[in-house]
Amino acid sequence: MYVGFCITAWANVDERLFEIFSSVLATKPELAAVVYYRINTLGGRLDLVSELMTHILPKPERKNGGHDHPDLIAWNTTQKEIKDLLADRTRIAHHPVEFTFERTPQPDDPMQPWPTMLEDLANNSSYHIYASQSERLRGRQKDAKPLDAPALYEHAMLVQRLSRVLRKFCQNTLPAHIRGPAQPKARPEKN
Repeated sequence: MYVGFCITAWANVDERLFEIFSSVLATKPELAAVVYYRINTLGGRLDLVSELMTHILPKPERKNGGHDHPDLIAWNTTQKEIKDLLADRTRIAHHPVEFTFERTPQPDDPMQPWPTMLEDLANNSSYHIYASQSERLRGRQKDAKPLDAPALYEHAMLVQRLSRVLRKFCQNTLPAHIRGPAQPKARPEKN
């Protein structure tokens, strides 16, 4: 259940990034989708949107060290928070889940292999997402703690919050920085 919450929360973040991408390009969503979804990874899509943000959001007024605009600071903070969570997103989407069940003997049938009620299954089971033995051979996952239900719940809540932040940014902040397509200058007529 928590894995599903996490995957859905990330899908919402992807949708919010697409909305920002489409808004910045000021084009039909169908055309924006052709470009955006050609990038296969969420990290790559985030990098693309972030690069666009550096061109849309105001730059420091002084070239010799002016302060970043508050909207750029907000974007950079949000981008960093998303990037910090991407490694766990990859683990949730691609690593195996280990399920364990501690059987509570039933008074009427001590040999019953499974609980008679889903509640017993929920209360006496646990699972965690872990790096497989073959994945650990690379050496990158050796210190990664398995993700259990409380960690997945916390992850889902963080990602849902970021989705709301992105939606608010797209609706409230971005419009002030988007200008319509540049109009070509009229050419002087030749006589």
